[in-house]
Amino acid sequence: MKRSLSFITFLILTAVVAAFAATPFCHIRHYDEYDGLSQRQVKQIAKDSDGVLWFATWNGLNRFDGYKFEHIRPQIDDEARSYSERFRDIKPASTGGLWCRIDDKILYFNLSTHRFTDIHSQLEKKLATAFDVSQIQTATDGRTVLKCADGRYILLSDSNPVESAAFTDERPKLKYHSPGTRKLGNVGGYRNEDLLYSRADSTGTAWLITRDGTVLSAPSAAGPYSTIARIDAPDGSLTCCTIDLRGNIWLRSNDGAFCLTLGQLPYTYLAHPEPSIVRGCVRDPKGRIWISYSDSKAVAVYSDLSAAPRYLGSDGHLHDSFVSFGSPIYSMSADPQGNMWFGSKPDGLFRLTPQSADAYSVTNFRHDPAKPGLTPAANDIYDIIFDRQGRMWLATMRKGIDCVLNPTSVVPEFIHLGQFADYPQNAVRVRRLAIIGDSLITAATTGGFLTVGLPAEKRFDRTSFRLHVSRPGDDSSLGNIAVMNILPDAKGRLFIATESDGVNMLPPEISADSDSARFVHFDTRTGMPVDVALSLAPTGSADDILVVSNKMIYTLDPLSGRTVTYPASFWHRHMHFSEAAPLRLGDNRWLLGLEDGAISVNLDRADTALRPVPPVIFTSVALQNRPDSLISARTDSIILSPDERNITINFAALDYGSTEDLQYQFSMDDSDWNNLGTNRSVTFLDMDPGEYRLHVRSSDSSGNWLDNTRTLTLIVTPTFWETPAAYVLYILAILLIIVSVTWTIVYIRRMKRKQKELLAAYLRLVDSHTESAELSTPPDSAPQQQQQPSTATLSPADEAFMGRVMDFINQNLGNPDAGIDDMAAATATSRSSLNRKMKSLLGVTPADFLKESRISRAATLLSETDRPIKEIALDCGFSDLNYFGKCFKAARKTSPTATAANTGLNNCRTYTIVSMAIT
Repeated sequence: MKRSLSFITFLILTAVVAAFAATPFCHIRHYDEYDGLSQRQVKQIAKDSDGVLWFATWNGLNRFDGYKFEHIRPQIDDEARSYSERFRDIKPASTGGLWCRIDDKILYFNLSTHRFTDIHSQLEKKLATAFDVSQIQTATDGRTVLKCADGRYILLSDSNPVESAAFTDERPKLKYHSPGTRKLGNVGGYRNEDLLYSRADSTGTAWLITRDGTVLSAPSAAGPYSTIARIDAPDGSLTCCTIDLRGNIWLRSNDGAFCLTLGQLPYTYLAHPEPSIVRGCVRDPKGRIWISYSDSKAVAVYSDLSAAPRYLGSDGHLHDSFVSFGSPIYSMSADPQGNMWFGSKPDGLFRLTPQSADAYSVTNFRHDPAKPGLTPAANDIYDIIFDRQGRMWLATMRKGIDCVLNPTSVVPEFIHLGQFADYPQNAVRVRRLAIIGDSLITAATTGGFLTVGLPAEKRFDRTSFRLHVSRPGDDSSLGNIAVMNILPDAKGRLFIATESDGVNMLPPEISADSDSARFVHFDTRTGMPVDVALSLAPTGSADDILVVSNKMIYTLDPLSGRTVTYPASFWHRHMHFSEAAPLRLGDNRWLLGLEDGAISVNLDRADTALRPVPPVIFTSVALQNRPDSLISARTDSIILSPDERNITINFAALDYGSTEDLQYQFSMDDSDWNNLGTNRSVTFLDMDPGEYRLHVRSSDSSGNWLDNTRTLTLIVTPTFWETPAAYVLYILAILLIIVSVTWTIVYIRRMKRKQKELLAAYLRLVDSHTESAELSTPPDSAPQQQQQPSTATLSPADEAFMGRVMDFINQNLGNPDAGIDDMAAATATSRSSLNRKMKSLLGVTPADFLKESRISRAATLLSETDRPIKEIALDCGFSDLNYFGKCFKAARKTSPTATAANTGLNNCRTYTIVSMAIT
């Protein structure tokens, strides 16, 4: 876990800090093995041309992107494997790599491939001598000087180090790179060589870091200097190495690395004798600012925030030194007559009537059960407001809402609204009140958002109450019943601060006392930084409101949902804000209450616009759920092999000061931006072949999106089956299948047609064997020639086979006992072979062919003779007349009787025609 050391020392010129004076601060962060460094013996820190930081340790090289240290080790086939991993120095090369000194050897590290080249062995071979390197110095012209242990120097070009290398006895006279950390020379009583750092910032503030780790600051280089912080490092081991893109100073030591952030605090802490929760801040009619501290039971009064406060005593006088008022004050308000009103817990209500400029008469109203209507309903009073009729309204924590009809009277009259039967008992713990127009009071309670219809004069018995709560399954209901504050604005909107659902808003077209009130939610689900909202205040702009949370503040534009946050990185400390409503001092200056005091802050002093925009780099990738693989900060494309379709890409914005507050977005190709929050990775699964462009950008610490979009091209290589050639094959295969299926269907239809034709022909052949006596043919008529089936489609063997079948049919057509076994024996085949043969030739089974033959002959006899149906059935092999009728009807769709009747009618008509002809 990161060990973070924060040293903030305030310059106190008097008993109080000047309200808007620049206060210097120094924030120190320490890194060692527990933060991810491979070894705490840091020998050098370098910044490459992309802004990435590199750490040389006695256990290899480390890359740091502001979030994570990555340990770079030589690969198994790397030339650096023959050396130890005790890195003693690193320097950026003009070619974009790093010169590395491992013990007394010189190597080159390629930032694109993350591989080492053993330049030392090549130089010894080229120079024909062995040597040891004790120092690396890089020049601005792209050359590097190696100082050898024997006092000689080697001058070489970064672009061609081996061929250009040459010995020289003297140090070459070049312009060398310098960290630029000492600019002021002898200053502040220190010699230049005794300082690690001496510079003046953009405000003119001078900063010094001594070799023993003391950090000093002065308004200018001339002084006077004050100690701001001290670096806890082993004596004599500190060295100032580099300055990152954010302007942070990096120092190395034998006990890890230190990052120093120097600057001016954007706020001023208002001095108070002891830490205490601020419950309220209010400006009285004279323009004075009153601040109540509940823990110390004190009330401070400022005529000018740049001057020392005066304290209100229990005697009602303002004192120049600290005194306690005697009661913890939770709310303060001023009435139109100039009286100050205090609500306390647990001492009830106080009225302060001015007696002089520095004195008030104090009247205390405490709950007294013996005096109903003359004292408040409870002694825990959290808020005080006045309506246009001059009435005063009190929010109590245990008894609901009180109305004071004549607050300036010697004996005011108190109306306790909680006594009415319609008052919701879940809303008796009231934190804040707000008035809307002349007819409605709204209350922030621990049980929901309460609306109270203002009664006319004293008709409180007609007061209406409506409590809005959270309803499960209803997104338009109140987000959380624990309501902290209420803010009506000039546009008729109503903002509600909740304890765990951010800010809820009622649009102006929706009445707050309506049952159909629909709330708009601004919480983390809609992009808000936090869900806790303690208090609200208008910013003075057309739409924005200021939201105070427990650990930060932010401004919200309800029209666009855009926020500007002021997190811990803005304050340079962990703030714990109280429930006190912020007091606007003018422009964008505010007085804010804390759990340990009060601060004045100028929110326009946010220096994010002046900082360099941190570049986004891609840091590593994981393919097919394999471990992360580091990639260069310059990587702009990744090619995925055909078997790699899942990829996770990690990235980071190189902001080394406030990484915990940075937000990220990504888009693929030209799609809309997708929010990632603080997540720094994106995963794509089952990617289709093709070329994609991934765009990533970050915000600053205040949530403003920056123009630092970085693009990575992803090329997914297709398998053969995903190439155009494969698609051509797919089309050909589909066409072949279509042709084959079509041909098969046509062939089957043709075969079935031929089978039907052949079956019909053989059935006709059966009919042709009907005896002439049964056909009633005239004696003198010529015998009819039998129609033979066409055998052009049959082979000789099949024709012979069918001849045997027909012989069996003709011989056994009237035999009801003839079966398939008999037919198989007659045709000299097995039963199964007979079945297959008949199916292939005629499309019917032997049993079906035998039955069809009998039905066909029966139909012929019924239609051409007048024989009885029973006799015909017996002649055709049917011993059961009912079974015959059933089979006949199934085959011919008519009954034997109907067929015989039609035959008789036709014979009658024929007889009549013949008789007429004879006559």
